[in-house]
Amino acid sequence: MSDNNSEEDVKARIRKEEKEGWREDNKRNRRGKKEDRNDLRRNRRRKKEDKKDKMERE
Repeated sequence: MSDNNSEEDVKARIRKEEKEGWREDNKRNRRGKKEDRNDLRRNRRRKKEDKKDKMERE
């Protein structure tokens, strides 16, 4: 009985560690996506500013 119980504990611990690993990966992915979005916004803003400058020069 105790042998079976320890096996259950091991399985539970493995499951918990996997879950925590996934959480870390998700956090990392979310951070990456957020940075990508910020880059896109920055680039869009830069394009608009370039267009305005071009229009003013002409």
